[in-house]
Amino acid sequence: MDGPRANVPGFAAPTEKGDSAALPSHGLLSDYAPSPHAPRGPSAIQETYSSELPPPNYNDEIDIPGAFKDFGRIVLTPDPYFREQAGRNGLMSPILMIGIYLVLSITMSLISSGAQGVIGFLAGLAFSPISIAVTGAWMVAMYLIMALVVHFLGWLFGNRQDFALSFRACVYADAPRFLLSLLAALYMAFVVMPGIMAHPISSHEIEQALEMPPGTLTQGTAPAGGSVPPLTTKSDQAGASTRAERPVPTPQPTPQSLLRLAGLVWQRAGAAVAVYLSFGVIGWLWSTVLLVLAIHRLQRISAAASIGVVFVMYALAILLLALVIFGFAGVIIGIVAGAMHAGGAGA
Repeated sequence: MDGPRANVPGFAAPTEKGDSAALPSHGLLSDYAPSPHAPRGPSAIQETYSSELPPPNYNDEIDIPGAFKDFGRIVLTPDPYFREQAGRNGLMSPILMIGIYLVLSITMSLISSGAQGVIGFLAGLAFSPISIAVTGAWMVAMYLIMALVVHFLGWLFGNRQDFALSFRACVYADAPRFLLSLLAALYMAFVVMPGIMAHPISSHEIEQALEMPPGTLTQGTAPAGGSVPPLTTKSDQAGASTRAERPVPTPQPTPQSLLRLAGLVWQRAGAAVAVYLSFGVIGWLWSTVLLVLAIHRLQRISAAASIGVVFVMYALAILLLALVIFGFAGVIIGIVAGAMHAGGAGA
């Protein structure tokens, strides 16, 4: 045998001259030749990588500091980051990003529980392992389903990339939504809740807004100061029991009284709650824009096609929700009618 591997046991050089790779020597397979019917190349044609670029699955591993760095890059410089992710394979990195989202979700839950008091915080902390397991499985399943929809819709618009890229696009695009949700939880815990607790809406104010007689909402409460009620005779007790048996009609709220109550709630906490809700709206819009950009860069389809993928996906989600509501409309109407009937019978 010729060449540098001629004396190496276990290898046999090919019969042709040249620098071609040696073939494994296994007895009868030493003179192996490829079948003329073997495929000549991969079914999917990938772009060639130059020596300066890493392989497609480079750094697709458990790298927690790198994942937090990627989280910041998605929020601050998404387009360069998505350009670097184009052509990558593997699901480990996006699953690790889901782990970061899970930590943020548990943090938001603990902040919301802590805003209601120490007991709520301790209860949320005690149930956090169960919440982590359930929420983590739910998030992975939802992202996989969403990626399947995005991948199929992208295929209709010309996507021919690997499924891992669609999965990365769906996961990475959600980073702003979780960031804004965390800020909203902090705002609710340290701004909205203290204001509501410092100036609560009293039962007297609700009675005035709904035009109810004084004491309608507080008639079952004990007297202030813990004083002992005066002694009554048997005749007084009999008269009181007779009066108690007579149903006292409760005034029904009118549209005008409901508007006054809504105005009272808005005056006390409306502006703060509106700011809190704006965090969620901005986060959803931001993530939607990043999803379009991620589909455009990772699936390598046009910007118009990426907008079409997201638009069709949301349209399908709205249609599915409408079908669910229409399918359970009878059950919902029955529950509402039963509740209204029970309320009328109780009055």
